Formats: sequence, C-alpha cells, structure tokens
Amino acid sequence: MDYKTCHFQSPIWTREQFNKSRRPEPYDRLNKGALQETDSPDNSAVFLVAIAGLDETHGEFTMYGIEAPRGCPMREAFEWGEMSWMDFWSHRNWLLEITVPLQSGDAVSKYISVEDINPETRARFEFLGHRGPYHLKLRQLELSCEYSSWDGTDPVQAEREYRDFMIRHGHRFARVQSVA
Repeated sequence: MDYKTCHFQSPIWTREQFNKSRRPEPYDRLNKGALQETDSPDNSAVFLVAIAGLDETHGEFTMYGIEAPRGCPMREAFEWGEMSWMDFWSHRNWLLEITVPLQSGDAVSKYISVEDINPETRARFEFLGHRGPYHLKLRQLELSCEYSSWDGTDPVQAEREYRDFMIRHGHRFARVQSVA
C-alpha cells in the first residue's frame, strides 16, 4: 500500500524533521533543494522532494514530494533516465505539495492531483525529459573538470570525482546509450 492509502491526513514535518532531508547520489551535485530525499514524520515512507518555487510575499518555498523508497524500480528508472521526469512525477496520480516557511514553523503538506503541478515546474519537468539525475550529475562532473582547467584551479580533485563516478556507474551509461 502506498503512503496516501495508509495515511488519510497528509504529513506535517517539524523544522528539525524536515531539515534531516538527505541528498544521496545522484542528488548530491544538484542545486540545494532541487531534489532531495526525506522521510515521512513517522519514518514509514521515503519521499523524493523537488523544489517548485519561492513565494517571497509569504516567505515560503513550495515543494512537491512523491513516495519513492530506495530500490524502487520506478525511482531507479527515473534516476537513470529510463522514464521521463513527468512520467515519474505522475506515476502515482498524487503528490504532496509541501509548504516550507523560510523562517520558523512546520513544513505543511497536502495531497494534490498531478494536474495541480504549477506550470513552471511542469515546464521544467518537460524540459528535462529523459535526462535523469545520474545523467545530470555526469554532466556536472564533466563541466567541473572543464571549468577547473579554465579558472586556474587544480583540476585533480574534479578529475578524481569524475573518475570515481565513472568507475561506479560508467557501465550504466553504456547500457542506456545502447538501448536508446
């Protein structure tokens, strides 16, 4: 059963609970808040959370969350670009819309329909298409190597991060490219 079926009321996180969000690979190189992983307040589910926008008037961020435990085939397909961003974020037919105050206060959520995703986020998901988070991380590592040679910094660290990433995951990129 999914989280919504077991929890009629959408979750509310304390600031401390929500601040325990994680950015495991491949999300560790994305802009902070772009994608992160967080546990439900009762630790019964894992959500991927994407930032949707900042409302400066009300002093809060809006984020979308989808239940996506590690090892879930849908999450893995999304991470490797085997399914599009829109397909992944809509596969459950519901999302959490999470409001996070900039100052103090709880992160409050509500269940929404996939059709309620704001137009800017929908456009971003459509633009990203099948470029999964691992592909985005690979591109960031490549750019890191390139920029380090331009700005005069020692490229060794950037090259080491790229090499280590490719040792762990390079075989997946070859498989995805040969399928495409």
